[in-house]
Amino acid sequence: MPELKRLFISLMLALSLNWAAVAASGPKSVGCGISYYTMTGEYRHWSKDRNAFHSASVSFDFDGLFNNEVLFPGVSTSYAYDFCFDRSLRNGGSLAFYTGPGVTTGWVKDRNTQFGIMFGLKLDLGVEYRTPRSPLSIGAKINPTIGMHIHRKDRNIQMGSYLNGLISGMIPEFTVAYDFGRPYQATEGDREAPVFTYGAEASYNFLFFRFARSNWYDADGIRHYSEDGSLCSSNHFLILGLLGVNIGRNFNLSVASGYTTISYNPKPAIPLLFRSSVYFGKLSGHNRLYCYISGGPAFNPGKAFYGVPCLYDTGVAYRIALDRRSRLDFKIAIAGSFSKPLIDGAASVTLSREFLLGLNIGVSASF
Repeated sequence: MPELKRLFISLMLALSLNWAAVAASGPKSVGCGISYYTMTGEYRHWSKDRNAFHSASVSFDFDGLFNNEVLFPGVSTSYAYDFCFDRSLRNGGSLAFYTGPGVTTGWVKDRNTQFGIMFGLKLDLGVEYRTPRSPLSIGAKINPTIGMHIHRKDRNIQMGSYLNGLISGMIPEFTVAYDFGRPYQATEGDREAPVFTYGAEASYNFLFFRFARSNWYDADGIRHYSEDGSLCSSNHFLILGLLGVNIGRNFNLSVASGYTTISYNPKPAIPLLFRSSVYFGKLSGHNRLYCYISGGPAFNPGKAFYGVPCLYDTGVAYRIALDRRSRLDFKIAIAGSFSKPLIDGAASVTLSREFLLGLNIGVSASF
């Protein structure tokens, strides 16, 4: 395996040098994308006429992660040169189509194999809508990859086609980007934030600590009791819709619901969370930092019912103003859950407590 890691580091270094070569003067934008299998961060360096751009990205591959086949996501990096065809719309925005070739490499898992080195050629094919009078762009793209995957099996190094490159690459990836070439300029008229707000949020939870307390009766009717606290590794997605109200310029109360998974062994649940946020800075139209705390019950519609668990998270976020109403937030938080009880009638076991602690990283858009 050391020889595979040395090859991977060499490929990553070659792409990093290529990134440095394109990071010169000219319009720039940054963005993120999410699909069923991947989450991507992207940097774009545009030509002066905006008819083409260099794209450098880092992606996290979740294949096998949420069913706990693997402990950590795979990672890959890519470079592409895309040609852009822009068409203006009547509302002042524009619709852009782009396509171009690229190269990619990474340390990822393929179908029915362990982690290994991936490298190959890819094709970007996408469309995005550039909103009027703001630096926000939203879009979708596919990027099928033809490549090879080198991995170790039974102490032998094997090389085969990278199947996930074609399968996951054909699944649409939804993107959001911020263009530094056309920033939104806040004015004194933007001091008054809208009273009511709404939005959507997507986040990733990595749980790293679990505490469980159990009691049960054996065949002789004797009650047993145990406690267990240990490090763990469990991965979860959280998708929320939010409705809120601004109280003054620096305080917001909101309620959120959507879809998530709970417990060390993931089970689907519908959360109902209440959130309180405090913003720093006087102008709501400026980019600014804020902190928040949220919590509430989660209802599991499945047969294995974990009572009514309580979900919670508290953290900080950085808010980017896109126009008078639109905001894009990047957040990091400490998150977890607390549940009781789970009763297994066949074994007469009661899991009276389960406490989980983890790290939450997410992005949200609000209006």
